[in-house]
Amino acid sequence: MINQRVMVTAIIKNKKKYLLLRRGKKARLWKYRWQFPEGGIEFGESPEKALRRELKEELNLKVRNPKFLNFYSSTLRFFGKSLYHVLRLLYECEVRGKIRLGEEHDKHKWFTKKEMKKLKLMKGLELEELKDIT
Repeated sequence: MINQRVMVTAIIKNKKKYLLLRRGKKARLWKYRWQFPEGGIEFGESPEKALRRELKEELNLKVRNPKFLNFYSSTLRFFGKSLYHVLRLLYECEVRGKIRLGEEHDKHKWFTKKEMKKLKLMKGLELEELKDIT
């Protein structure tokens, strides 16, 4: 079975570092892998509304000035069975608030692009695809 999923991905930068989250032991998939904050767009929801909702749910942060950067396409296999085509809409955004992680993640940390290359990233999120983030 082939499924499609549209995601919004937040690129949050502080000086030359980017905020990444580590998926914890409660995550269904890709435990202990790092990712940008992101989530799925619900039916009928605009990408910017989804971005605001996901960052509030996952991090307790309010989004300011979202700017669409680019989109990336990848295919993933979940649980070795279902094949997904994932389309990620990348937004650079400013945020306000104090980070409070949800259940899916156990850590957050700021990384440079060089440091990110050494991490175990979530499947489908390849640094080559993100080469144009500033």
